[in-house]
Amino acid sequence: MTSAANVIVTDFGRLTVRNSTFQQSSATGMYVTLFGRLEGFRENTFQNNAGVGLHVPAPQIGSLDVASSYLTRNGASYIDVASNDVTTDQTWRVTNAPLRLTGSSQITANVTVAPGVTLLFGSGARLRVFGSIAAVGTPSARIRMTGEQSVRGHWNGIEINSSNTRNELAYVDLAYGGGGGLTSSANVIVTDFGRLTVRNSTFSESAGWGVFTTPFSVIIPSPLTAGGNTFTNNFRGPFNLP
Repeated sequence: MTSAANVIVTDFGRLTVRNSTFQQSSATGMYVTLFGRLEGFRENTFQNNAGVGLHVPAPQIGSLDVASSYLTRNGASYIDVASNDVTTDQTWRVTNAPLRLTGSSQITANVTVAPGVTLLFGSGARLRVFGSIAAVGTPSARIRMTGEQSVRGHWNGIEINSSNTRNELAYVDLAYGGGGGLTSSANVIVTDFGRLTVRNSTFSESAGWGVFTTPFSVIIPSPLTAGGNTFTNNFRGPFNLP
């Protein structure tokens, strides 16, 4: 994606943005590079841009607020998120356009995903967790983590590498992952010494497993179906447990 935009926040640049409108760009409304920072971001509007309204790196997802509008008549109906390491504790809040993640992003901090958030994953995208992720939705505000395209294996899934007790997926719908062509490919992979609690979540349309766990991982509950979890149309099967 080109970095052409009405406003570009370059590497190590810092910008406070509030009550502002970004429109009529021939490309992106605002483009934040991998090490750029947004501060005091609130009540902004991104509209009528030929490309996406907003492009940010993964560490800046937590800067985005509920009150801003990202969706109106832009060239793409999502917030574009570039892969990068998330190294600070943050909450990913609901935005009126889904977050589209590309590449492989790594979480080394504590991330909370709010109820109602939608994460779209581009081709081959992966989210690797070495800190923690707490994605806890509600029956009326489920969290969606799905491929940008409704094709099995479109993205490579979420990988849980930490034993942090915060790691939880509740009322989450995961679909169209399991890319990579490995025997361990799945919508969710829990690696050796990883730990994950899963409740009332769905795992569907994976090109591999719904959930894959390794011999030294911890998955709660066991069996997974005891936690109100469901598995549908996963190519290798619902789950692989040690």
